[in-house]
Amino acid sequence: MKLIISCMGLSIIIILMMTYVYYINSHNLIKKQMDNTTFNILHQTGSNIDILLEEYDSIIFNIKKDPIIQSYLKEEPSLDNFENYEQQKEMINRVYDYILYEPGVESVFIVTESGEKIEISKTLVKYDLNRDYKKNIYAEGGKTLWLESNYENGYISAGSQINHLLSMKPLGYIILNVSEESFSKVYSKMNAVKEGEVFIVNKNLKIISAENDETLIKRATNQNSQTLFETDNTLININNKQFKLSWTNVNNDEWFLVYGTPIISYRETLYNLKGSLSVLILIGMIISTLLSILITRQFSRPIKKLNETMTQFGKGDLNVTYKVHSGDEIGTLGNSFNLMAENINELLEKVSSEKILKKEAELKSLRMQINPHFLYNTLETVNWMARVKGIPEVGDIVKSLAEMMRYSIDGSEFSDLESELNNISNYLEIQKRRYGKSLIVKHLISEELLNVKTPKLILQPIIENALVHGFEETEHEQLLIIEARKVDSYLLVNIIDNGCGMSEEKLQEVRKKIQDTSSNDSEQHIGLQNVNLRLKRYYEELEGLKVHSKLGQGTKIEFKILIKDNFEPKNLISNEMVD
Repeated sequence: MKLIISCMGLSIIIILMMTYVYYINSHNLIKKQMDNTTFNILHQTGSNIDILLEEYDSIIFNIKKDPIIQSYLKEEPSLDNFENYEQQKEMINRVYDYILYEPGVESVFIVTESGEKIEISKTLVKYDLNRDYKKNIYAEGGKTLWLESNYENGYISAGSQINHLLSMKPLGYIILNVSEESFSKVYSKMNAVKEGEVFIVNKNLKIISAENDETLIKRATNQNSQTLFETDNTLININNKQFKLSWTNVNNDEWFLVYGTPIISYRETLYNLKGSLSVLILIGMIISTLLSILITRQFSRPIKKLNETMTQFGKGDLNVTYKVHSGDEIGTLGNSFNLMAENINELLEKVSSEKILKKEAELKSLRMQINPHFLYNTLETVNWMARVKGIPEVGDIVKSLAEMMRYSIDGSEFSDLESELNNISNYLEIQKRRYGKSLIVKHLISEELLNVKTPKLILQPIIENALVHGFEETEHEQLLIIEARKVDSYLLVNIIDNGCGMSEEKLQEVRKKIQDTSSNDSEQHIGLQNVNLRLKRYYEELEGLKVHSKLGQGTKIEFKILIKDNFEPKNLISNEMVD
């Protein structure tokens, strides 16, 4: 039962987690896609409106520079009534030619400097020109100014100052009246959401064009023109409903094309997604419950039988066995139990004889053991006797050997660099008896590094290799250099000799033998092999030993040691020390 509940619980948790992650990702993806779609539609529609504005601006510009219109406005104060009538008629016909095939343009007003107002209209509707726009239009100096006062009458007006083409002296101004419908046709198709609205306002939130007279802006509460369009998306409350306003600039940033959508439209898709996921969760829980029951029963029966067999074996029935019926993990476990029971029975039969053999082996081991401390004390006795007998050289050798013995029997794996160098000095003291004064040893080590912890007996095999293989066949002065210096967080150690060196072929052979830890078939360079193995065991991130050599030019062996955090330098700097 516990297994069934655990499987069911785990399955439900996994299903819920996967559903939650899927819902969050889907929520973000849907929101992002809807925002991107709105953004693209807004900007495309805004571009279309700007194109429409440019067309209207082009009509105004063409009318302003027309020679007939320029001539009439320039000569109007000096004309008599008949001439004025004839030229005015010609001007009206010319303006009419410009607007006749422009479906959005409804009428044009031309106002002279003397204040005469001339209306050219494609319809019988009379347009209001009671307001004096002259000051605002002239302030633009010839640029087109879109006015804001005629939206309620179904049209939008644009005005521009008319200047003399040569002197640039003002001759009057033009008012172009276009239908508001020409703008709403551009953006009406982008509103595909119920209760959504599209409209155009200026910076003062004055409506320029809208599908609905009661726009979201008018119905919104606690909104002002200074903060409404500070962010790309603004939320407003209308009758306890939230609307999201997305917008883009048009008309050289003088207008805002606004798309208002109810937040509920965003959430409808998410509600549908939640419903679908809830059904999937319920189905998944039912399926996981049934599968958990079937699977756990299939596994629990052989486990229960195996448990009974083990309990019987634990009570002392050592001949009991488990009958294996399958080759799965439970069957493998049963076979392992049977094998274990068989091995235990065999071990029980051997235990008596093994105890006897163990006692005999312990006695033999005790007889063969030699106490290292006894050997050290014996060497000290030989040293004392040699000096009493007047043979100090023998005493020196024995004393050095005793010091090496004492250093090697210390149980610790690490020692400081100073102790390691002292051990090398004792070793070289013995070897100098063989090589004589021709062996020169130089230490290039700063005293501040003497406290660095190093693996014990790491230098002696390298020094021994140099003496045995490097100096064995040389007759010239033999030089051995021991160098150590701090590089970043490592101690770099170099052992350099001026011995016979190695050929490239021999060097590659030595390098390969040092790295080969699986074979000890030769005693040559086995010391270097062991040193390399120890270095890699202690410092896994480092490279171990590096060997460089040229035939007739000597050999250099280098390695790195990680400087531990507890390293405390002596604050002493030493020059070269020469043995």
